[in-house]
Amino acid sequence: MAHVAARAGTVVDPGACRDWHRTMFAPSVPMDYYAGNFRQLDHRRPCLGVDVKVGSCYGTPPMFVPQATEMLFRWLGREIVALRALWNGVLGEEQSKRAAILLGEFASRFIKIHPFVNGNGRTSRLLLAWGMMYFGFRPPFTVHIRPEGRSYAWVMQQAMNGNPAPLQLFLLNSIRQRGSGTR
Repeated sequence: MAHVAARAGTVVDPGACRDWHRTMFAPSVPMDYYAGNFRQLDHRRPCLGVDVKVGSCYGTPPMFVPQATEMLFRWLGREIVALRALWNGVLGEEQSKRAAILLGEFASRFIKIHPFVNGNGRTSRLLLAWGMMYFGFRPPFTVHIRPEGRSYAWVMQQAMNGNPAPLQLFLLNSIRQRGSGTR
């Protein structure tokens, strides 16, 4: 999914995000509409109107999730256009830093919104994998298996708390260690 979009140079949008979530989770959700639908207030699908909490941090209230998610993906699109305009004028290390900062900020905002009832961690890893490949870098982890160890969990908890810096540093270190090679 992500590699096809990244190689095509496609900027991901909310529709692609929902489709990817549906593809990953449709076989395993208790209600068919969980997969591929953002949390929201909808009397026909009341289970989507739940608050989510990770540790002591709540995601965006369901009534604001669709709009917040749409705004996040619009922001990402604008930022990618701006970064792409500068891309050839900066050196490799600067490209790595700018990509890590942008993708870390995006994933942190995504996880803070927590747009789905379940599967936000896996979906955020898929979006990060897409972003890393889009910019020509190898993803730092697999999508389906949560990375082991406390460092990844701590980084994502910081993201949920609104602090993207640890995730940005995690991505930058991954780029430095793993390098490029997806295009």
